[in-house]
Amino acid sequence: MIMLVPRSIFRCSVVLTTTSLLRTTRAFVTHSHAMAHLKKGVSATGRYTSTTTTAATTTTALQELSRITVTANKGSLVKVKHTSVSTNTEMVFSLFLPGAHRKLLKGQTLPALYWLSGLTCDDTNFSTKAGAFAAAEREGIAMVIPDTSPRGESVANDDAYDLGQGAGFYVDATEEPWAPHFQMYSYIQNELPSLILDNYSVGDVKSISGHSMGGHGALTLAMKDPDAWTSVSAFAPIANPTNCPWGEKAFAAYLGSVDAGKDHDATELLRAKGPFEKFDDILIDQGLADQFLESQLKPEALEAAAEAVGQGITVRRHEGYDHSYYFISSLIDDHISFHAKRLKAAVGEHLAAVQVPPEFAETAGKPIQCKAMVAREPGKPLACETITVDPPKKGEVRVKVMANALCHTDIYTLEGSDPEGLFPCILGHEAGCIVESVGEGVTSVVPGDHVVPAYTPQVSCSSCEARSRLVMMSSL
Repeated sequence: MIMLVPRSIFRCSVVLTTTSLLRTTRAFVTHSHAMAHLKKGVSATGRYTSTTTTAATTTTALQELSRITVTANKGSLVKVKHTSVSTNTEMVFSLFLPGAHRKLLKGQTLPALYWLSGLTCDDTNFSTKAGAFAAAEREGIAMVIPDTSPRGESVANDDAYDLGQGAGFYVDATEEPWAPHFQMYSYIQNELPSLILDNYSVGDVKSISGHSMGGHGALTLAMKDPDAWTSVSAFAPIANPTNCPWGEKAFAAYLGSVDAGKDHDATELLRAKGPFEKFDDILIDQGLADQFLESQLKPEALEAAAEAVGQGITVRRHEGYDHSYYFISSLIDDHISFHAKRLKAAVGEHLAAVQVPPEFAETAGKPIQCKAMVAREPGKPLACETITVDPPKKGEVRVKVMANALCHTDIYTLEGSDPEGLFPCILGHEAGCIVESVGEGVTSVVPGDHVVPAYTPQVSCSSCEARSRLVMMSSL
């Protein structure tokens, strides 16, 4: 028996688990398009490309050079080349995308951890030596690994390892011959995050870390723009570069003087502008067998500055470790966990800041009464009843059903053929809904989102209990 029901009867509210919802509209857009407006496309080879339109030029910006699986949950390492408007060169970066990235719905983004490498490195050093991707997969965060400088035959260079290509120092050079291309501060702080967010839906919320010169870069980028980063950490950073040979050489060459480098010195920035309330703690790990500890790194200067201004900082010193990737690979899981905790908290705050539609603000957190066609027993006619829908609990979402209909699965249940059918129940899982309120821990949707309930939960974890048969026909 099929019973036709007026659509207005189904304008009711239902509580669902988040895994049984398919999101159909973007909930919020928080990033800007300061660098460029990106139009996505697919190349003839099937790899991602995009077109960047600026006031001056139009160029093909992103090209995937490779994509390989690097975790058991099918997380991918993507190598990407693009034309940078900051450096006026082609740049290459690597991007780790956890398995969860494949399940993103329209409008969803993943948080990201940016990693800045040290002198002589490019994007491959961390990717192949740090062993970070299993931890990033576990936490569900992406990782962005840029190069350390612009490169190419037309790009200025120096015979020494600590200046020129491979040694950009994460500043915007003002001096010749470096100024035309060595604009690494602008590239990392502005251009790259915009490109990655628009093309891969990664990094709407982001943190930053790095090693040696990259640790210096991570600390200074975070301190110069705290609003852009959720948290910051470093391995063996050049903590006071205006007072060490590496920094003095780089600042004199790129900026014209060592004194000009104070605006890119973490110790000096902390003294002048700290404390940075955005960062409840700054995690730093330092090996005590590091050959550069006394001459180049100087973590004690940063500690003293932090103490003077009241900045939270944790400097952990480790016997036996040197400046190599053996050190990084031993402790990288700690840093990923450090950032993941803060990124997840920031994502929650991000969603809480989304404006709730006025009509839902009045009902959020309260029981709602509405009419629904209720199936009390198998094979019996549906009854129009007034029901009470409680506020959503942890992991649940309450939706306003705007329109729906019965399908064969509903009839299969109603006639009593479904051994898992629950009564009493409300049929009609094929529906168009609007999220009215969400329970604790829900971050995938927000009030006002348009969603479609799914008969089978949309989850990717094969061991997750949520893969059990969850349907809209919940017991009343």
